[in-house]
Amino acid sequence: MAWLRRLRWLVMASLMGAAACGGGAAPPAGELPSEVRVRGEAVVKLVHADARARWWLAERLARWPAAVGDRDPGVRRLVRARVERDGEETLFLPPPSDRLTDAVVHPSGDWSAVGVDEAMRPFLVRGAPDGSVRERRVLDDPELATDGRATFGEAPVTALEVGALSSDGVRLAADGEEIVAVVMSRYNAVLAYRWSWRDGAWERGPRTLVSPALSITPYLPIGGSYDDFDAMVAWFLVHVGSDEEGRTYVAHWVNPRRLERHNEVFGTALAPLKDDGDRSTRPSDVLLSRVERDGRIGFATVVGARNVDDEPYGLAVGRDRVAVVGRARRAVGFDNTEWDAVVAIVDGNGAPLATRIHDGALSAMGQVAAFAADGTLWVGGTEGFAQNPEGFSLFDEGQPLLLRVSGERVEPMAAMLPSTSGHAELRALHVDGAGITVGGLERGPLTHTGDADPSLIVADGFLARRGIR
Repeated sequence: MAWLRRLRWLVMASLMGAAACGGGAAPPAGELPSEVRVRGEAVVKLVHADARARWWLAERLARWPAAVGDRDPGVRRLVRARVERDGEETLFLPPPSDRLTDAVVHPSGDWSAVGVDEAMRPFLVRGAPDGSVRERRVLDDPELATDGRATFGEAPVTALEVGALSSDGVRLAADGEEIVAVVMSRYNAVLAYRWSWRDGAWERGPRTLVSPALSITPYLPIGGSYDDFDAMVAWFLVHVGSDEEGRTYVAHWVNPRRLERHNEVFGTALAPLKDDGDRSTRPSDVLLSRVERDGRIGFATVVGARNVDDEPYGLAVGRDRVAVVGRARRAVGFDNTEWDAVVAIVDGNGAPLATRIHDGALSAMGQVAAFAADGTLWVGGTEGFAQNPEGFSLFDEGQPLLLRVSGERVEPMAAMLPSTSGHAELRALHVDGAGITVGGLERGPLTHTGDADPSLIVADGFLARRGIR
């Protein structure tokens, strides 16, 4: 029975937790180990990291659904390690039917998390420093019933829901003790909701339609048991971050039709990044928007590489700088023979500063990024993989990629990476004043690894901290 299998896995995961962190040289007094291996779970986000504490999201990988209505959300948990306590501790583990998608930590030590429940409805959790849950609530949106821009004009919508392809696309940005939850709904509308925590309860703030609803026809595989990089659902995800003034930046994939619809609703004049005169191809790009504290849209702009398809996979916000990272097709048209890592940087008002392309080993992509205090941008991702030229299937294993971007220079920093084996990705990155912490997965599956045996869809995680010179 499915529930019994999951229960057994959860018991096994709890037993592994105490032994999961290990490896690396003995740390200096008062510091965490410089390298950690996490058995059976990938590290998919670093919520916070420094020499004395790390917060991360750990995930047991989930198979790609085998049929319509089939859903395996995997198991994702919020984990913390501190020098004051031996080993790691699980701060939040949702029920097996729920999917934890993102988390942030607040200055008070409280934390917030979002996810999607079995009914495909987003939920919001506020937690205490000791891991106890202060409140869990389903996110609702009363305005959906009258906002025709955010739906397809069906009978009045009474529930905020995500789609099957956007179920991992509920993301968080923190503004002090407040949060902004960003959702791509089942109608493919992008919506931002601000919430405050006051007097022990959530308090609703501004609601913003970032991009309107429209139908998007996905390109899906005929077969395959695992979605490397979340590439199959990249069109339906959002990426968010906030700056010191509490403004929230939202990035997501757009094609020409999505831009046309955005222009129709908002009266903008956004256009694809295309100037080569080729009328046979219409490349996809990235729409980057800023949402003010009062819910207004500060700007919306199109970023990416010109004349080829862009896919966003991460976003970083620095001091008057915003960077979107992802991948861009080397060839014009739908040809997956080779991808390059792409980094698009704008200032805090959306003015373009630079777009950098990195031609890594075989194919390369950026999946996460973070700004250092001096303005240097660090980009993590994967390179060395080979993909079916006409589909999503990965044929060759990837390896972690780390780049340092400063001015005109894009510098590979492979010497700072820990050793990995099998298919490996750098999925998590955090920069503080003294160092950089990276995380990800190794010995992970490729697209067809689990076709005959889904139990092979597993990976181990890694964490490593390095000083910045």
